[in-house]
Amino acid sequence: MNADGSNVTRLTFTEAARDLAPDWSPNGRRIVFQSNRDHPDLADIDQPGFDIYVMNEDGSEVTQLTKI
Repeated sequence: MNADGSNVTRLTFTEAARDLAPDWSPNGRRIVFQSNRDHPDLADIDQPGFDIYVMNEDGSEVTQLTKI
């Protein structure tokens, strides 16, 4: 996405899961986010089932950092 909010690009494509709370890494090269992609049956944010993932700024190389 451009600084003015134009040119938005979708980076995640998991239909049955929720990807939430994205944030930039301190070096600005990676994006960290929460997801229930490995537990799509747990859709409520108050339930356990959301792990932490990190990916490159272009959406490639998604890596799971936690496992519930």
